[in-house]
Parts: sequence; C-alpha cells; structure tokens
Amino acid sequence: MKKLFFILALCFLPAAAADSHRGKLDLCVYLYENGKYAEAIDSLKALIPRVSDKKELAECYKYLGFSSVMLDMINNAKVNFGKMLEEYPNMEIDTIQVPPNITIVFKQVVTEKELEVKKQKEAELTQTLEQGNRKRSLIAAGAAGAVGITGASLGGIFLSKENRAYRRYQASRIPSEISGFRDDAKSDLLWARVCFGISGTAILFSGYKFFTLPAAEKRISLGYDDGKLTVCLKF
Repeated sequence: MKKLFFILALCFLPAAAADSHRGKLDLCVYLYENGKYAEAIDSLKALIPRVSDKKELAECYKYLGFSSVMLDMINNAKVNFGKMLEEYPNMEIDTIQVPPNITIVFKQVVTEKELEVKKQKEAELTQTLEQGNRKRSLIAAGAAGAVGITGASLGGIFLSKENRAYRRYQASRIPSEISGFRDDAKSDLLWARVCFGISGTAILFSGYKFFTLPAAEKRISLGYDDGKLTVCLKF
C-alpha cells in the first residue's frame, strides 16, 4: 500500500516542480521520509552536482546524512553533515522531529567542527607568537652583533693608540714625557680590554639568540669552496 501511495504521489506532483532543483529535492526528501533511504541517497548524489544554491545544497547533504545514519553508515553521515555545515554554517536540524540516532551523530559532527575551529585558532595564535618571538630574537641578535662589531672596532682603535703611546714611552728620554706616555698607554690598554670584552660578550649573545631560533639550521648554511669556508645566514 505504501508503494502504491509513493507512485501516486510522484504522478500528481506538478511537472514544473519535478523539473526544478527544488522539486527534485522535495522528491528526495519524500523518499527519505518514506524509508527509502538507499534510493534517497542515490537521488541526492545525482542531484548535488546540479545544485548551485548554497542552502539547497546544504539541504541535500543534510538528507544524505539523515539517510546514511538510518542505513548505519555513520562515517558517511558525518562527512555529509560536515559538508552541510561548510555550505551553510547556520543550518540546523529539528532534534524533536528526527530520530535520536541522527541527533547524536549530528551533535558529534558539530562538536568536532567546534574543536577543529578552536585548534585552528590556537595554532594561528601560536604561529603569531612564534613569529613575534622570532622577530624580537632577530632584532636582539642584530643589535648585539652591531654592538659587538662596534666594540671590536673601538677596541682596535684603543689598542693602536696604546701601541703608539708605548713606542713613544720607550723612545722618550724626558722624564715628564715618559710618565705621560706610560699613563696614556695604560689607559688605552684598559679601554681596549673593556671594548674587546663588551664585543666578545655581545657577539656571543648574538650567536646564542640566532642559534636558538626555531629551525635555525634552515637559516644558516656552511660551505667550503676554493679553499675558503663560507657561512650564509638567512634572515
């Protein structure tokens, strides 16, 4: 009797509705509501490539999911519910009208989607923080490197002055000049040591900051070409 009713319903549906996507979707819904789940799935799969409206497409996936659950095809149902939410995120189901097993599967998909979105946001936040830390580390490494180079340059200048003052101290025969050249040499040597000390510390700190960056090995490469050792730093 149910089969006869189904055939009569198909015959009396308006031809214009049957030719439209909406009409074909209504036929698929009718198949689902009358327990013809396999036929509903086949009809919906044939209809989906022709549907362009997002809401109608989401409905197609919704009833695909419904029919899949009723045939105990849970994984397929989850996939279709996921596609439904991708096409129309605000799509909902009537938890009172549909069977409990459909509601359970649908809620599982919603929960999984929410977790996926949460993980994606956390990953984006982590990436942003890592990029910020990397940028600050690069700035610190660059600044320390500049201080190191400057310190080494000043140390070289003071060492050169100390050398000249010491030669004058050795060459001088005037007591007053000897004392002055000796004091100048000591002072310049002290400043040279201070500058070289600062330079060494800054360069070590710069190297530490650079080599502790995430995946630092990808931004530094060593090479040996024509008897020369080359170091390539990529910022």
